[in-house]
Amino acid sequence: MLEETELPWIRFLYAYPATLDEGLLELMARERRFLAYLDIPLQHSSRRVLKAMKRGGDSRSYLELIGRARATVPSIALRTTLIVGFPGEGEREFEELLDFVAQARFDHLGVFGYSWQEENPGAELGDPVPAELKAERRDRVLAAQQAISHALNRALVGRTLPAIVAGPLLEMELLTEGRLQRQAPEIDGRLLINDGSAAAGSLVEVEVTEAHPYDLVGRLVAVTQAAAPRAATSLPVLG
Repeated sequence: MLEETELPWIRFLYAYPATLDEGLLELMARERRFLAYLDIPLQHSSRRVLKAMKRGGDSRSYLELIGRARATVPSIALRTTLIVGFPGEGEREFEELLDFVAQARFDHLGVFGYSWQEENPGAELGDPVPAELKAERRDRVLAAQQAISHALNRALVGRTLPAIVAGPLLEMELLTEGRLQRQAPEIDGRLLINDGSAAAGSLVEVEVTEAHPYDLVGRLVAVTQAAAPRAATSLPVLG
């Protein structure tokens, strides 16, 4: 299928761990257009909680999967989403989740408090965890992840990396917003270009000059592929 398209960036999103074909990782390793980015919605790491969610896996199997992904694609960026406050998540299960986040060192991570819905797996368990405790646990996971994300971003300072230009930053038009290959649109941090500009949809090379917990700052080094005339309204990528 890749031979049938000229799209310069192709990003694969939302890969369930139980059905992930690891041939996908081999494709990322050999095909430059297939971005080294994997979004795996793990939800939790405690076997007890995952069983209540009617999902397979545990922290050990997930860490092994992450290890194989990084061994196959050393440059891979990993994202996951987690749920805190699911019925049956006590302090022990939550501490296991915190330990898992520390070991996995995801590049990007989202956390949500459990919200009961009748159609959810495990709906028969009710919603026994208080909202205040869910919020506290969410904040603790995000604080742990923020330190990890900041450290990983700092390691990028000084490197020149491919990026795509989104256009002027809405909050400050003197800056240009873009994305590195490791940043999916709308769910990950942004690249803020404060030196140089290019049209929306252009593929560029950017030197990373500053790192923040979620966003990066950089200067434009070169334009590698100018935007098509229609790119201002429709970016010619799936990145």
